[in-house]
Amino acid sequence: MRGSPYRPDVDHNACTDEHRASCKKKIAGLEIEMFIEWQESGSSM
Repeated sequence: MRGSPYRPDVDHNACTDEHRASCKKKIAGLEIEMFIEWQESGSSM
């Protein structure tokens, strides 16, 4: 699976130590939402 075109400016290294957990949680939530949309769209890749 290639990169994530729906959030090209997310820089994982830009997260500070104190915000890294919530940042990753937010990113994971976005990935889950996009994956669900991708599955519901009937894509067969």
